[in-house]
Amino acid sequence: MKKAMAVVALLLLFAFVLAGQVVTGGGGVPGGTNGQVQFNNSGAFGGITGSSVSGANVTLPGNLQVAAGNASGFVMTQGAVFVAGQVVTFDALNRFSPPTNCSVNSVSPAACGSASIGSFVVPTTTTTYTVNTTAVKAASRIFLFPHTDTRDLPGAPTCVTPAITAEPTISAIVAATSFSIAIASTTGQTCWDYWTVN
Repeated sequence: MKKAMAVVALLLLFAFVLAGQVVTGGGGVPGGTNGQVQFNNSGAFGGITGSSVSGANVTLPGNLQVAAGNASGFVMTQGAVFVAGQVVTFDALNRFSPPTNCSVNSVSPAACGSASIGSFVVPTTTTTYTVNTTAVKAASRIFLFPHTDTRDLPGAPTCVTPAITAEPTISAIVAATSFSIAIASTTGQTCWDYWTVN
């Protein structure tokens, strides 16, 4: 009887092998190329194209999506995340710091490199001003906030309240290059924060 059961077990094992079934515990044949993140691809391992795992970092292509049913959303307790090729850091209180923060006191245009956020000074009676930054895109949402404190602006400007005879507007955007604002003429320097959301 024991011999018969052993023969049946061997026949079943042989049948599974012929059918291409994995009969060993765990594992399986990885999908994709070396270093790719694995996923369940209709019951087989698949590799996410463009992904990689180095042992310390995980790189994923495309967008990271959080399910709408997740009330917590994307939670970052502390550390850094890459956003559009730049590093955005979070402290223990979940306050974020942009990779670069522009601070300029000059005539137009302000040279802000790749900064998506910053502060600039508009000279007295100037009605148009340009900020050069590669962070801007054709469909960027750019927010402007006037302020009267000096903050970290170079040259310690005297920031006055801007005249509100006309609403400040974003008058032009050149993708990956600059944005321009149109403001009412004000006697004295006006100081502005900008925030670019892409």
